[in-house]
Amino acid sequence: MRVVLSVTDQEGRSFWAIGSGILLAVDGEVGYVLTNSHVAVPHPRDAVDSVEVEIPSADGLIVVPGAVLDRPRVRT
Repeated sequence: MRVVLSVTDQEGRSFWAIGSGILLAVDGEVGYVLTNSHVAVPHPRDAVDSVEVEIPSADGLIVVPGAVLDRPRVRT
């Protein structure tokens, strides 16, 4: 599946960031997509304005809204 973000950079310029991901889990009507951090947050000081997840299906492309969540803290 594809993850599409609308981003505004530090200088106020808007652009699209696009990457891939996998469906990690579903909890009720919420699905969690795993993607690389450089896709979810292209640059730490950029603002993510919106997120869409595009899911291909036999009936065509399904587009649903998404959100960027903090990555979990892992102890080593």
